[in-house]
Amino acid sequence: MLLSPFQHGGVADISGLHALSKEYPRALSIILAYTPSFKIYSEEEYHHLLKKISLEIDTTTSAISAFLKAVGIKHFLVPQGGQDPETLLAKFPHKLAATRAGLGWIGKNSLLVTSKYGPRVRLATLLIDSDFPCGEPVNVPKCGECMACVEACPYAYIKGKNWYPGMQRNDLLNAHLCSAEREAYRSIIGHKHECGFCLLVCPFGNVTGKVTIEKAG
Repeated sequence: MLLSPFQHGGVADISGLHALSKEYPRALSIILAYTPSFKIYSEEEYHHLLKKISLEIDTTTSAISAFLKAVGIKHFLVPQGGQDPETLLAKFPHKLAATRAGLGWIGKNSLLVTSKYGPRVRLATLLIDSDFPCGEPVNVPKCGECMACVEACPYAYIKGKNWYPGMQRNDLLNAHLCSAEREAYRSIIGHKHECGFCLLVCPFGNVTGKVTIEKAG
């Protein structure tokens, strides 16, 4: 099927890199890029934008899954949510598939960063048991000395280190404190705070210019 101009995909060889790779040696990685329209950070606008993007990527991956089933390719659609509450890790890391497929690298904020859209993307993954041609893995980040995301974090949870393959997330970001800080807003705004400050300020793919941000709340 054809993807929209803001959707891109690639195939990754994940052999030996995850327990599920014994059954599914390839991963189809899909990214859906988005561009916020606001110049001053709006939690409400950003929340609704991400809900819309999540629905669109779910529709896309469901269609791909249906196609793979129709042609007899064994596959597993990795859930968008479902993180383990203790580890905050998903059943399969979408970013592993994306970097191995050559779609981008991991930024200092622990998010996938693409050259064209920066980290303003949503990821989806379908694990497949088929010998599809694979992309060239990205092993070196392009962040260099840039500290935009580090400086944007209102809680100083981003550690300012450059990523390398196999690096643990907690070496880049204190994910548990970040999650807890955002979760604390649920009783106030009705959902986990989207935040996104670290990805909105990233210079890669930033076509709308700087977004003015303030501490959550």
